[in-house]
Amino acid sequence: MPTPPANSDATKTVSRRSFWPLIIGVALLILILGASAYFLTPKAEKPTVVTEPVTRGDIRKVVAATGKVVPNFEVEIKAKGSGKILKLPYDVSDYVPQGALLAQLDPIDENRAVQQVQASVAGLDSRTAETRVNLQVARQTLQTDIARAKADIQAAQARETDAQTKANRLSVLVKNRYISQEEYETGLTTVAQAKTDFQNAKIRLQELQTQNYGLGAQAEQVENAAAQAQAQRVALASSQQRLSETRIYAPIAGVVTTRLGQIGQIVSSGISNVGGGTAIMTLADLSHIYVLASVDESDIGQVKVGQTVDITADSFPGQTFSGKVVRISPKGIVTTNVVTFEVKIEVQGDNSRLLMPEMTANVEILVAQKKQALKVPTEVITLGRNGESMVRVLGKDGEIQRRPVVTGLSNGTDTEIINGLSEQEAIVSTQGSERSKWRKTGETSGNNRRGQMMMMRSVGGGGGRR
Repeated sequence: MPTPPANSDATKTVSRRSFWPLIIGVALLILILGASAYFLTPKAEKPTVVTEPVTRGDIRKVVAATGKVVPNFEVEIKAKGSGKILKLPYDVSDYVPQGALLAQLDPIDENRAVQQVQASVAGLDSRTAETRVNLQVARQTLQTDIARAKADIQAAQARETDAQTKANRLSVLVKNRYISQEEYETGLTTVAQAKTDFQNAKIRLQELQTQNYGLGAQAEQVENAAAQAQAQRVALASSQQRLSETRIYAPIAGVVTTRLGQIGQIVSSGISNVGGGTAIMTLADLSHIYVLASVDESDIGQVKVGQTVDITADSFPGQTFSGKVVRISPKGIVTTNVVTFEVKIEVQGDNSRLLMPEMTANVEILVAQKKQALKVPTEVITLGRNGESMVRVLGKDGEIQRRPVVTGLSNGTDTEIINGLSEQEAIVSTQGSERSKWRKTGETSGNNRRGQMMMMRSVGGGGGRR
């Protein structure tokens, strides 16, 4: 039998010892990996439930918008005439009573024009008076001549009659030879002369009556002179008006908001100048202050005349002004594809004078309000499978129940509960794992989220873009 090598046991001992470090290393690695897996694996969160009590309180639904402060109205002051400014008594921010002198233009040219027209009027008046006197004299003279001509006719007719009578007697006498033929012929000559005188007297009367038509033309000359004088009077009134327009008076009582004119500046007329004339200053009536707010078309249907408004301005932090809606524009304004409507709000209260024109104002128009309403946060309301409004209520046993409710007024933050809840009940507002469970079962799926948005609009009354 062969004899085994002398070092075989030693070799086995050495081989076993060489495996122990490897075994220990593997064991340590497994231990480290197990510990890492234990400590690094996320622990399951313990479900937490956050509740809020059902309370009572006021719910105010408002439509928010921005706008600018404007005065009651503004008047841009321009001169009707042209000229150099000599006086400007008021400066920016000065109060001006109605009828006060705002500006004085140099009147030298207008004074000269008035004097020229006055001289022309005086000359025409004198000419009119002279022609009128001449007409009156001519009429009086003609009337006298006509009366004399009529008297001459009567006298000539009488002489003709007398001569004819005498001639008739002479005819008898000459037949009886009491007078000579020569005396008879003399009587006939007298009769012929009397007839001629009578005819001449009538012709003279006709001539005088013809002259009466000439007086009509003379009367027209008087009327023409009077018309020219009247035309010059109108021109005089216009010149005097232009002279008065060199003094510009305040058409309203107000405050000077801008003063563009300066003493010594030449201004052009706002009437005759094609460019509209030179603006001297602007007066603003601050007896009433308004805010012109731009309200989105999605909200304008809720806004009514007479609604109360809370107004704030960045210039007066922490201070609220009260107002009232007085006008709603019937036509929208399109700006970058967004339609807004102008709402005019009158600022009321003693502090309204603090607001100045062109300030930016933030307004909240109160469109609905409920006093001491039973309310919950709007975010806790979800939409049920049948379209009903649902809330999650924490029962006395700690279980969460889904309960249908009837909602009322909502302002987006709080919603009125008309039926389905009582005061001080606990409403679940946040729920960790359970909330995830609702997501898994489809409560907050895409379709349900759209339903919730529809529900929020229904309870919120439209919401609207801000």
